[in-house]
Amino acid sequence: MLKVGQLEEHLAKRQENAITAQLGNFKVSDDASELTITNGVQSTAILAMDEVATKAVTKYLHIPTSYYNNLEPDFRATLLSYEIERNKEVATTAEILNGDLVAVHQPSQIMLSQKGIAKVIGKVFDDEDTIQRFIADSTRLHVDVTTNQHVYEFPTVNDQGVQVGDITEAGARFLAHPYKAVDPSVTVYAHRLTCMNGQTTPERHGRISIKGSTVDEVLVSMEEAANEILGQLDVYLEKLATTRTMPVPGSPQAFAAQLAREQNLSRQVLDKVLDIINQLPEPVTIWDVNQAFTSVANQTESYAAMMRMQNIGGSLAFDAETQIQRCTSCERRL
Repeated sequence: MLKVGQLEEHLAKRQENAITAQLGNFKVSDDASELTITNGVQSTAILAMDEVATKAVTKYLHIPTSYYNNLEPDFRATLLSYEIERNKEVATTAEILNGDLVAVHQPSQIMLSQKGIAKVIGKVFDDEDTIQRFIADSTRLHVDVTTNQHVYEFPTVNDQGVQVGDITEAGARFLAHPYKAVDPSVTVYAHRLTCMNGQTTPERHGRISIKGSTVDEVLVSMEEAANEILGQLDVYLEKLATTRTMPVPGSPQAFAAQLAREQNLSRQVLDKVLDIINQLPEPVTIWDVNQAFTSVANQTESYAAMMRMQNIGGSLAFDAETQIQRCTSCERRL
């Protein structure tokens, strides 16, 4: 399991580079398979025009990507060269990750580096704190961090009748889109160690605006938000603990179905959740429904579906009093 103290070293293996030049210094090969960026008379970078690079370049030049992809290679090259020549005086920044072009933007646009966010995490959390989930690619940086300084242990009896600890650690979820002008977020995250079930407060509640800010200012805001969360984790864990005995309003199956509808989850996902709920002994609690959704979240291959189910888990864990205020017939919120 990756530790916070290892994060910067882990990300150091990823070669991030940014080149800023006038657009006239961007040259496309005759078959549009490569893009060369030059600085004066010396070649700076020769980059493959793969799917990600093509999307980045065409978006920047306001060329519909679907239209571009339907063109023959020589016509693609002609179109790109025309748009580049037409805007040749425009200062442009190319973002390169491990030798691949991942974004093209104006130099004034805020771009958060993955290494910058790693430094924030290292300032807020101890080196031995655990990174429960780590995703870093050309579209997102997703880091779930928990600390054993903020835990809640529920006494549980195993199959042999021995009382064991059922521990949930709390921490923060950091979400960012390093190569897009998208607001990052820092939210509460809790992780049940026995089954790896995760739950989080909604991303929208922890968004940090990049508009009108510098990179350093955004990183400072992320650090402040994470420290604020760290100071409130015990309160969130106490809220989670109360759900162990909190009854579901009305039918557990209808309650789960309505939660799934509110998050636009598929029928297939709901059926898996209901399979778990149907096997639970009565009375079914808010904790039980939470664990049903977050267990299925661990099994899904869809990142978006996982995030929505963990949002349900967070809403049930940390805002249960609001979630149970529902009509006992249709399960809609009152």
